[in-house]
Amino acid sequence: MEFCTKCGGKLKKGVAFCTGCGHKLKEAAPAREAERIVAPPAPEEPTYRATPEEKDSRSAVLGTWSFIGATILFTIPLIGFIFGIIWAASGSVNLNLRNFSRAYLIMLAIGLVLTIVLISFFAAMAFSLWGTGVLQDVINNIEY
Repeated sequence: MEFCTKCGGKLKKGVAFCTGCGHKLKEAAPAREAERIVAPPAPEEPTYRATPEEKDSRSAVLGTWSFIGATILFTIPLIGFIFGIIWAASGSVNLNLRNFSRAYLIMLAIGLVLTIVLISFFAAMAFSLWGTGVLQDVINNIEY
C-alpha cells in the first residue's frame, strides 16, 4: 500500500494523483499525438455530357419552356385532356413529358372526384334544409 508524500493519505495502486489532496504523484507520460486517420480521397465521378445521339432520344431532359408549354396546353379544356391522354399512353414520346402527362391526368381525376363529392355534399345539405323549410324562410325574407 502506498501513501501520499504530501498528506500521508492511503493511495490505490496505479493512481497518478492523491484522492485526498490532489497532489501529483508520478510524472505523467508525455501525451502522444493522436493518430491522424485520413480517409482516402473520393473517386471523381465522370462529368456527364450528352452526345448528339442522346439529345434526340426519349430520355433527353426537357427544358423549362417545354414544361411551361405543356402546362399551358393542359389548361385548354378539351385539347389539354386529349394531349394528356396521347402523351401519357405513347411509347415514343419523351419520358419526362410522358410522366408529366400521367401526373396531370392523375391530378385531373383527383380534382374531378373531389368536385363530385363536394357538389353531392352541398346538394344533400340544400335538399335537407329545403325539406325542413329553413331554406324557404331564408329565401322569403330576402328583401330586394
